[in-house]
Amino acid sequence: MLFFENDVFPFQNNFWELVDEKINFIKTLNADIGSFGFSSYQDFNKGVIKSSGSPTIGRGCLLDGILEHPHGGWYKDLPDSFYNTDYFVVESVNWQSICVSRKLLTKYIEIDTRYDNRLLNGDDLAQQFMMNNVFNIVFPSLAVYHDSGELKKQINLKISNTYIRSNNSHQVYKDRWGWEWGYRNKELRQQFNAAFPKYMNTIQSKLFQMHVSDGPKKVKDFE
Repeated sequence: MLFFENDVFPFQNNFWELVDEKINFIKTLNADIGSFGFSSYQDFNKGVIKSSGSPTIGRGCLLDGILEHPHGGWYKDLPDSFYNTDYFVVESVNWQSICVSRKLLTKYIEIDTRYDNRLLNGDDLAQQFMMNNVFNIVFPSLAVYHDSGELKKQINLKISNTYIRSNNSHQVYKDRWGWEWGYRNKELRQQFNAAFPKYMNTIQSKLFQMHVSDGPKKVKDFE
């Protein structure tokens, strides 16, 4: 089940064929994959989307070092090894473009209606998957473009200005998981340790013991 925000566009001529290849590859992994994501580029100059620069691949807080500069809670500005590997495990796929397993969504995900907008919904989804030892992964070679405004102008895309991001989602997330999402939270590791009993033997606990400088990790690294 593939979701793109209305300002996200495929960035390869054979994008859909590559997506099919990755879905077939997932079937070869000896693990449940709840969601997968893409490399999201935002470099637009004079009508040309440039493949240079560091794309945003995912989101996260638990991997040690991911909240620090230059990452700031995102899998971006990473060592080259992250961009050159075929896939790796992330805490949360970048919710601007995400593909979710319908089977695993139905089996494991409980929709929390207290979230009053999409902010942190994707992260909540990722946490629920990981609590059930279901992985979220990204394919760096799959490229999408998150538009800064130029393409939207060209196709006359209408954007509603009535959408409001409230802070309620952050409180719901903290109540649910025991720690507050985001790089502004300087107490995250203490909060996670306090909530640790619920995370025993989960993907979260293993991510928490890894550092971004360790390089990309595959499913086998969590076994």
